[in-house]
Amino acid sequence: MEFVKNYFRNRTLGFWLAFGAAVLAFVSSIVYIIVYLATAGSAIDRVFSPLTFAMMLVGSLTAVAAEQLGFRFGRLVPAAFYSVAVAYHFMQTMYPMADAITGVAFLGGNLTLALIFGILFAVSAIVNIISCFLGDKVAESGSAV
Repeated sequence: MEFVKNYFRNRTLGFWLAFGAAVLAFVSSIVYIIVYLATAGSAIDRVFSPLTFAMMLVGSLTAVAAEQLGFRFGRLVPAAFYSVAVAYHFMQTMYPMADAITGVAFLGGNLTLALIFGILFAVSAIVNIISCFLGDKVAESGSAV
């Protein structure tokens, strides 16, 4: 319990943004794999990528670890993981998007699910990148460091 108290003590907006992005990335990646496993074998899973899942999951876990270890540029590591996941996911999203635009069902996939997960992943990445420019602990004088 002491670990949890110390982990959240004297934190600023930068920490809370990074922590929120990590929680969103973790939850959305778990829901991403659940949706994939629930729809395996149908055309809906065309957009699923193990790389996207792994990058979002590893990014969320490294975000929590980097905050605890106190690396100076620790928030850049999950930002890199999130960015790779978002880029690859939107690359995979182009296939069902092309089907929707042309009206020809050629590659398959569920565009709505692809866009929802893409937006969730992108929000995690953008919020984490914003947190890279903000302090993470409150100094003794009360200002952010």
